[in-house]
Amino acid sequence: MNIKITSKGFWAVLILAFVHFSSAQAVELQDLYAAEALMADDSTESRNKALSAALSKVLVRLSGNPHVNTHEGAPQVLAKAPSLVQQFKYRIEDIEPPAKLPEGQTAPTPEQLQKRYIWAKFDKVVVDRMMRQYGLPVWGKQQRPKVLLWLSREDGRKRYLHNLEADEWGRNALMAEAGRRGMPVQLPLMDLEDQTNLRVADLWSDFSEGIKTASSRYPHDVVLTGKLKRVGNAWRSTWTLFDRDSVESFDVAGLNWPRSLAAGVARAQDLLAERYAPVANGGGPQEVTVLFKKVESISDLGKLYKVLDAQEAVSRLNVQKAEDNWMLVSLWVNGGRDTLARGLSLSTALMVEPEIVDQVPVTHTPGEQAAPPVLPDADMVYHLVN
Repeated sequence: MNIKITSKGFWAVLILAFVHFSSAQAVELQDLYAAEALMADDSTESRNKALSAALSKVLVRLSGNPHVNTHEGAPQVLAKAPSLVQQFKYRIEDIEPPAKLPEGQTAPTPEQLQKRYIWAKFDKVVVDRMMRQYGLPVWGKQQRPKVLLWLSREDGRKRYLHNLEADEWGRNALMAEAGRRGMPVQLPLMDLEDQTNLRVADLWSDFSEGIKTASSRYPHDVVLTGKLKRVGNAWRSTWTLFDRDSVESFDVAGLNWPRSLAAGVARAQDLLAERYAPVANGGGPQEVTVLFKKVESISDLGKLYKVLDAQEAVSRLNVQKAEDNWMLVSLWVNGGRDTLARGLSLSTALMVEPEIVDQVPVTHTPGEQAAPPVLPDADMVYHLVN
């Protein structure tokens, strides 16, 4: 984030101090910017093609859009893949030779019995900049809602809560898809407390209060539930996404067990991307003014900066004015006000104030109660939660 400071005096000094501190202490999670791809051989051409394929996986995660590589700007980014690599390493996977060769077929060479992969970590700053330059949305890890997942299944006439920890086949498929799409997933323990708090009937009836109660022990932003029913040799599943006051359901049918789980995760991430991923548009960032109240100490300022620094959609910040307990900030946001509101809604440190009431200064004589302070107009108003 390119931060421009216009406030003066004590608050400006503190803001600059926290900008420096936060930048020095930031720890970049690398998952979104690293991927692996298969190489055809050990040539430079094959390596570069594999790096482009690895970067295409990164673009899917970063944008939240599985079709992002069909965007007209994607080829320009992918063509630069070799120059965007920060780290890379190779991995060799041995292939089991055939037990018996068909008549007339020669035995494979040692090289033919190996697959070579390249793993690459790409430069976050440059990749983000190029994606924005070519109109691709960038959905940062800190803006992604944490998803708590509950599963139940119906096999025959019996319904029961499903524990993925005891289902290696299904868990691997689900977590692989979550990793491919960059979805932070929390799996419940399914211990006695979970089984006491959540009834299988709660999931099948989408009983939000029961689901909310059982979910309260886990850190999460949204809850995803899956109800899978065996139909012949396949599974039909209904998924429900509980996102604050929003509830949305969708169906997946005709797949085997692991593919049903992966498809549910993929569709849920599509819905979350539509809500939370910064929108790419040709108009550039939009200015949004935000009034932050109850900013009363150095600790409060640090908390506020941490929240703003996590907003990947924000390209620039300008402090217009700061007083003892509030700050008026201009933010230039890719996707505008709606994108910023969704991003800030994931923070537990802020509470939105939906209505802005104009305050007119009132003169008073000594001894009378002072009029409330006059606060500046803003597009949005929040206050810090202590």
